[in-house]
Amino acid sequence: MAGRDITQKTKHILIPPERHEVFILDGDAKDSHVIETYESISDGTKVTVDGDFNLAGKLKLVGFLAKGKIEKSIGEVMDALAKIVEK
Repeated sequence: MAGRDITQKTKHILIPPERHEVFILDGDAKDSHVIETYESISDGTKVTVDGDFNLAGKLKLVGFLAKGKIEKSIGEVMDALAKIVEK
């Protein structure tokens, strides 16, 4: 993010087919929690991402600027996932 590597330890919990939870156990976003939910709709699948981020270290220093970068990064990952799934 922002041209720097972020190392973190995560725990993933999959509840197929409707939920994926990520708990960040260590790193600059320690104690953050992300929930992805998948909902079947008439023209495909609706993906909702809800995150509760706790920022530390250099991420905490940039504060609100980091929020936009995190949201952008999540959007890019979800777009890449959609392209793979659509193939």
